Amino acid sequence: MKKVLVTGATGHLGYNLCLELKKYYDVFAFCRKNSNTKNLKNNRINIIYGDVNKFNDFYSASIGKNYVIHAAAIYSHEEKFRQITLKTAKKSAENFCKLFLKLKIDKGIYISSVSVLGLNYNQILKKNIKIIDSSNDPYVNSKLTSYKIVKKEIKKYKFPISLVLPSSMIGLNDFRITPSTSNIKNMIRTPIGFYVQGGINLINVRDVCRSIVLMLNKKNNKTYILSGHNIKIKDLVKRVRRIANKSDFSLMLSKNFFLFLHYLFKFTGLNLLISFPLNLNQIKNIGKFSYFDCLDAKKDNIFRNTPLDKTLRQCIKSLDY
Repeated sequence: MKKVLVTGATGHLGYNLCLELKKYYDVFAFCRKNSNTKNLKNNRINIIYGDVNKFNDFYSASIGKNYVIHAAAIYSHEEKFRQITLKTAKKSAENFCKLFLKLKIDKGIYISSVSVLGLNYNQILKKNIKIIDSSNDPYVNSKLTSYKIVKKEIKKYKFPISLVLPSSMIGLNDFRITPSTSNIKNMIRTPIGFYVQGGINLINVRDVCRSIVLMLNKKNNKTYILSGHNIKIKDLVKRVRRIANKSDFSLMLSKNFFLFLHYLFKFTGLNLLISFPLNLNQIKNIGKFSYFDCLDAKKDNIFRNTPLDKTLRQCIKSLDY
């Protein structure tokens, strides 16, 4: 069997990806020594310990592998993690690309995010790869920086690397609760549903995994948008609460309301006791739309879209709200 190395294997995408890849390949999970690898071991996934920020570790783990999939990242919008989020994204992207100068690897996949394409004040679908210039959000900035690094190296050396831009992933096996899943959790743990203006695109994590597996056999270095369902936040809240058997009565909260709370927490010191759920950048994005269409992935026959209700049920089933 051909061998594939997956970084970020203890994360939501990485773990599900290992399970999908195991059907076809000999899978090796590249994990930090202090990470929880219990679920990987229970599924008989090979473990290699190391750090993506250390090239020698990454290089050693990649020797003899036919494919390398880089899914490791710090998924946090919090300002206090800005430097470590950026450092990890930048250094690991550089190390990932360097592998292809040193080793004979058939194909690489680099996981980025649709966040590098930005948001709209309307519901126009983003279909083409046109990245934004910059972002103040720690997570988006890290993804943008690493995207540019990998894209530049692909263009320079013609590396057999595909860049993947998935939208907000939810679904099975989100053990550590990513921000996307946390948003779903918040929609159902209150007596009534609260929503803000704007819209989002949600995709089943397993759909992303299946697409990545199919990409491994594509002899190209394309960049793919992977998107699932475009939906208004208002409609999403109602749908989530209905599936969770909660009252579908909902109330809209304005951007000004969250700005007031943000500054109240900041100037009264409440933020030292309780972490406010949104940072200033996220509050400023209220009212915008994150709508996408994955035309190239559909055209290349590497994408299948799970019905949204099924995806939401899988997500909700795993939550203890």
